[in-house]
Amino acid sequence: MILPVSGNSADVDDRAVQYGHEHRAGPAAEVAAQAVSIAELVTRCGGQVLADVSPSGGRHVFILFAAALPWRELRDLARATALRFPAVDPAPMSSMGAQISPPGSRHKSGGWRLLSTPLSEARAAVEHPNGPGVWSALLTEFAAELQQLEQPCGGTQQVDTELDDAGIPWVPRLGGRDPLGVELDLAARTGHTRGRGRSEARMAILCAAAARGWRLADVLEAIRSGRWKGFPGLYERRSEPDRMARLLPLEWRKAITFVSGSENPRNWLTSDTNHAPPAPIDGADEFGLIRQWVTGTGCAAADPERDRRWGRRSIAIRQLLAAIGQAAMVSGSSVLEFGTRNLSLHSGLSQRTVSRLLAMLYAEPDPLLDVVTRGRMARADRFALRIPDRYRESVRWRRRRTGRIDGIHPAFLVLGGLAALVYQVLDGTEARGAEVARAARLSPSATSAALRTLAERGLAERGRGGWRRGAADLDEVATSTGAADLHRERAER
Repeated sequence: MILPVSGNSADVDDRAVQYGHEHRAGPAAEVAAQAVSIAELVTRCGGQVLADVSPSGGRHVFILFAAALPWRELRDLARATALRFPAVDPAPMSSMGAQISPPGSRHKSGGWRLLSTPLSEARAAVEHPNGPGVWSALLTEFAAELQQLEQPCGGTQQVDTELDDAGIPWVPRLGGRDPLGVELDLAARTGHTRGRGRSEARMAILCAAAARGWRLADVLEAIRSGRWKGFPGLYERRSEPDRMARLLPLEWRKAITFVSGSENPRNWLTSDTNHAPPAPIDGADEFGLIRQWVTGTGCAAADPERDRRWGRRSIAIRQLLAAIGQAAMVSGSSVLEFGTRNLSLHSGLSQRTVSRLLAMLYAEPDPLLDVVTRGRMARADRFALRIPDRYRESVRWRRRRTGRIDGIHPAFLVLGGLAALVYQVLDGTEARGAEVARAARLSPSATSAALRTLAERGLAERGRGGWRRGAADLDEVATSTGAADLHRERAER
């Protein structure tokens, strides 16, 4: 991943460029500062970069990864970075055919691009590229900016609450995590409440942390490291030694509810319409596994061998897998016992089709689903989500959505499965039809037909740069097409 950080014609004061480059204050200084900030951010995420500078003051920041990453995801991260750092030019990462000049290349204005990273560090960055942990940390760091890019019509609506890999809600903040104010930070470090009650002081600290983009894991790390040495004392009670362990997760949810304005944070696990109780926040590893499995279903859809085996059933299988992912998040478990009627309601398929497809998925080599126990009488099959061995490494590198995982909306009972799959990959960023087809893993002709269907209902719009998600509401489309009535009849049956 390469981030060009562009300035005007002013030169840069840089020890790596002492070959007659003249220092001038102004835009180039800001460019240099932003390049340094990006490098520091990657370092905080556990990674490393190499960087260069041109005679005109423009800079490149190279973030090298140990595996090839999906182009669309690299593009999105580059655009998210540009939202936070205005000097970044995401254009070279926004086209599959773009090229960029490396360190040591001749500059068009004369002179050469020179390393601004010490040679030993640049060599280490090349010989030991960043791993999947750095990729995941960067996606978390830019979660708010990525959300904003995905808003329909490029909107700037309020950032939504997301779930971290432990299934715990948090509110991403544009610009990244911010430190607490002086007074509340002092209270967390010393335990002094300055006349407040202990409960009031705890909630003030947690609400401030939630509003500044902290996750519960960040709060726990501050406590474990000793930086918030006084915070546990706000929970102390002799009769209950583990009081903080019991109350902190509950108070964190209250803080998130207050900051986000959401009345029911438990429903963040999935869509608001479900037929099982919401999952608790325990079993943190399960949520990470579920999201990894959902990512693995994308790898399966892109696998030519598996796609050939699925044949004409491919679209329906992907609809069913989406419903299973939603069911897993609702239950908070990777081992499911959801009946075919329930999966039918959330996949846009008939009950008979769901039954046939489940049998096929069970019988696959290196399957996505493992049968635990067969259903008997009124009991449904019990099956476990499984990441196929073939995709385990790829899953570690792909972007995992940390928010809600939805099945197929009832509107697509009428609009069709193809339209549902295309709608899933559209966001507020314009993309050419070929890019949409590639992201949806569909043929160009099928994608074109689906886009026309979506456009007729206002669910897709075509701009100068390509297609983006439309502003129409899915519930309203379901009502106007009669899909809502059809879904209601199925639910009643």
